[in-house]
Amino acid sequence: MTKMAELAVLVAQGLSDPGHVSYGLTEDIYPALIEADKAILNFRPDANTASNVITTVAGSKQTIPTGHLRLIDVPCNIDPSTSAELRDIYLKPKAELSPGWRTIAQVDIVENYMFDDRNPTEFEVFPPVKANRKLRVVTCVPFESYGTIDANTESKLPQAYDPTKVEWALYRCYTRDNSPHRGRGLDHLRNFYQLLGVKSQRDLEASPKRGHQDQ
Repeated sequence: MTKMAELAVLVAQGLSDPGHVSYGLTEDIYPALIEADKAILNFRPDANTASNVITTVAGSKQTIPTGHLRLIDVPCNIDPSTSAELRDIYLKPKAELSPGWRTIAQVDIVENYMFDDRNPTEFEVFPPVKANRKLRVVTCVPFESYGTIDANTESKLPQAYDPTKVEWALYRCYTRDNSPHRGRGLDHLRNFYQLLGVKSQRDLEASPKRGHQDQ
């Protein structure tokens, strides 16, 4: 991982302020770099994941562990006695299921799962499962706090995300308060989106929600 101090140098160079006259290291640049982690995770939840085994409740609706941000995958069933991985589970659109599927007999082994982006901490399984069965889930988790940043503090994200973090930090620094450089900041925001391969926020807000399911 790249050291935060190295990223801060790149941000200061981008701001044409290597001496931190207008943009303080601890007041502006480091906070913007830390915020970049959260911004990137919003669009790339697979950038920081955890794999856990959860215990089911009876029925179709299940939840991910408390404090985790969103579901990424439900790979397989887990044997409650031996912790061995059992049958794989596959993503399936609800539209492919028959009406009333939530009321069919509960089972020991799940075949499919369904997920809606509007409820990122919940998912449903098919067939409905009995209580106290085990499923492996992969989830997006928040980053641990940086604490006090020093010369040896490393970024929480892989090196591949360094340019994206720098672009976000430049955007935030240039658009702080009533900065006259807001236009430059928005250019860096566009670069941030492009590096992540996503549309602009305006386009995202106008587009249909991913994972929308009506049944």
